Amino acid sequence: HLVPYLTGEKSGVPHDALALLHGPGETVGAALVRDPRVASIAFTGSKEVGQIILREAVMNPPEGRLSKRVICETGGKNAIIVDLSADLDEAVLGVRDSAFGFSGQKCSACSRAIVIEGAYDTFLERLIESTRSLVVDDPTKPGTDLGPVIDDEAARKIRTYIELAKSEGRIELAMMRDDLGVRFIGPHIVTNLSPTSRVASEEIFGPVLSVLK
Repeated sequence: HLVPYLTGEKSGVPHDALALLHGPGETVGAALVRDPRVASIAFTGSKEVGQIILREAVMNPPEGRLSKRVICETGGKNAIIVDLSADLDEAVLGVRDSAFGFSGQKCSACSRAIVIEGAYDTFLERLIESTRSLVVDDPTKPGTDLGPVIDDEAARKIRTYIELAKSEGRIELAMMRDDLGVRFIGPHIVTNLSPTSRVASEEIFGPVLSVLK
């Protein structure tokens, strides 16, 4: 479907320059990636799908080219490093808001806080107490900080990592609202993790923060 309100006279974009296609990535996305009329692809998502797109871009090049142009942003595990010179009040708020804003469902979310040993204990204590003040509730209520995650599939994945965190590390804070439904997953702060553990190294895309010393 063309989007006339984005391509109208006010914007100056030609009417047929922008199209919006709704549908599952497995069908609509796959068809667009393989179509030789598509010369460039920008993708944000999982590493596995990004690898498929790169392969298909080479196998289905546009006419006269060796492959399609591809930009892939995949598998984010963003870190914020807190050293001894940091203003801990600012660092706590920055990490908290980055990790748990939008329930951690954004590519730029902080999913690892790496803290210098001399600041670690104080930072962790302040982070836990600051995070505890966040409200997990119905997003239509004005005082809500975190609502539900996007769908049941996302909730299952996040909950799987939370269970894994119990064996790989120590959960310092767990804010669940199971009374509101399975998708209401509040902030979780996990410590005592190896840097190579799954919780500390794999993208979760939810409100689960690893704090590493």
